[in-house]
Parts: sequence; structure tokens; C-alpha cells
Amino acid sequence: MGLKLNNDLTEEVREAVFRGDTLILDAVHDERNHGLDAIAGTNVHGKLGVSSPTINVNGPIFPTGTLGSFGRPLRLDLTTGAVQAVFADSPSRPAIVTNQYGLGRGILFAYNLVATLMTQPSSALDDLVSAAIGWVAPAPAAVSEARSYTVLRARVTNVGIAADLKATFTPPAGATVLGTAPAATPDASGRPLWTFTLDSGATKNLEIGLRLPANTGGFTGNISIDSARNDLATPFSASVTLSVESADTVAQRVAGELSALAVSSSDKSDRDHAVSSIQAAQASLAARDSDQAIGLLIDASERLLKITGVDVTPYRVEVDRLLQEAEARWFIAQP
Repeated sequence: MGLKLNNDLTEEVREAVFRGDTLILDAVHDERNHGLDAIAGTNVHGKLGVSSPTINVNGPIFPTGTLGSFGRPLRLDLTTGAVQAVFADSPSRPAIVTNQYGLGRGILFAYNLVATLMTQPSSALDDLVSAAIGWVAPAPAAVSEARSYTVLRARVTNVGIAADLKATFTPPAGATVLGTAPAATPDASGRPLWTFTLDSGATKNLEIGLRLPANTGGFTGNISIDSARNDLATPFSASVTLSVESADTVAQRVAGELSALAVSSSDKSDRDHAVSSIQAAQASLAARDSDQAIGLLIDASERLLKITGVDVTPYRVEVDRLLQEAEARWFIAQP
């Protein structure tokens, strides 16, 4: 069963994509989803008068071809989106739309994609979905928000003879390991430890889910590879340094830069209101009221949306980074 988002959650999803996350939508739509239309770069005007029409895939992202669909599709008009497929019987109506939204990406399937996968499975449809996921996948952020979640990946390839190996991950100071894949066993110090056998030329992929530290700084994690039987001539290790910024650092910077930004007289009220909301959100976070901080930061982003005389995209992204930390603090505080 799908759950419909309320207006506040819709705005949080929208701003998450603007700061660099991604969103895949299919044909379920009502007015509570209206705030997500900008992510897909479309306007929705009801539904087409057909059911389960054939689609022609002809955009540059997906392999060209003809596929089935399921359900009664949405009637879309483009705003900023790009058409990747159309309905065969209505070639002026988009069936798949992609869009760049801020630093993130959105894709809208104007038909019921999940039901199509269930009722009309095919390798061509699997390829289309894989290409969609590949296109929307976000690039790693250069600087991460404090307390946010990230995934580190390591690939171990055996270039020698078959060997029994162990891999140990030492997390960055202040970070918390939330999960591993495949599941690791804690060593005597509580660090994730994997033991496995690799044939010559074989590869093992390891993943670590991390809750990042709460403070600003550079934090280094390390993975070491040793022989499980102590017969590896040269142990191997690799490290990664993660740049993290806390809400205090980001809030002070963006509030100062916005205050100094030259705006038109018609935009000044919205700019000043955004600055006040950012400062109030910082105070709320200091008082451990993350729920109020989330509302204030959504208000700040709404004010920035109204400014048209100057490009405020970088500041909106910074506000959305603050929002991500506020959301992380809210989640951590739940019983």
C-alpha cells in the first residue's frame, strides 16, 4: 500500500532533490503531490482517456524501442523536463520525462511502472529501469552534512593465488557504523571484520553504512586487508577522508552571505525573511528542537523560491543542507 505525503513532507522531499538527491515518480498523483511536479519538470492535467497504452522510447537516455504499460496514464505538459518516451497512440503526450532540478534529478513515468513490471516483465523493461536508476543516481557530495548517512564501498580483487583473507574497517572518529554488506562480525575493538576466500582474479565488494560525525572537520576511515592465516606477504590498506560541516558552520555562512547579497527592493523582504528563518532554525537546533528547525528551514527555502531578480540557487542548496542535518537530528531523537 502506498502512503500519500502531506504538504510538509512534500516540501522536504522537494528540497532534498534540490540539494542533490533524486526522485523516481510513477502515475499515482493527486493535489498533495503537486509540489513534486517541479522536480519532474511537468504539469499534470488529469489523465488520458486510454488504458495500458504502448509507449515508444526514443530519448537519449534509454535504448530505443517499444514497450507496454499498465494503468490509465497521466496527461502531462512539459515545463523544464525532457521527453524520453511518448505514447504510441498520442505521440504528443510524454510517457517518460526526466529533469535536472537544482543539484538533483527527477524522472516521471506517466504510467504505473510498478504494475507494469509485475504484469509485463521483460529484459527490455529491466534494462529501461536500470538505465533510469543509473541516470538519477546522485554523485557523492564533496562536503557532507554532520550526522548525515553515507555509504562507503570497497572492492577487493585478488591478483595473486587463491587466499583466505580478512578485511577490517576502522571508522572515522565520531562516526557510527549502522550496517555492513555482506554482514560483518565485530572484532575485539568493535570494528567491522569480514573473512572470506578469494580465488585468483576474483573480486569481493564490501559496503559500510555510516552515520557521520556531529562536528565540522575532515574525518578519515581505513580498511586493511590481511591474510586470515597470517601468510600474506604484504598486507594492504586504503583510507578515505570525509569532509563534514555542522549546522552551525553552514548556518553562519549562508546567513552572512545572504545578508550581504545585493537584491532588488521587491526581493528584499523575502531575502530578509529567509535570513531570519535560518538564524531562528540555528537557535532551534541549539535548543534541540529539530522539529521547529525543519519548519523554519522549509520557510526559508520557500522565501528563496520567490526571489527572481538574482540567482539564489547556491544559498537554497545550503539551506537544504541545513535541512538535512535537522532531519537527521529529528530521526536520531526518536524513541
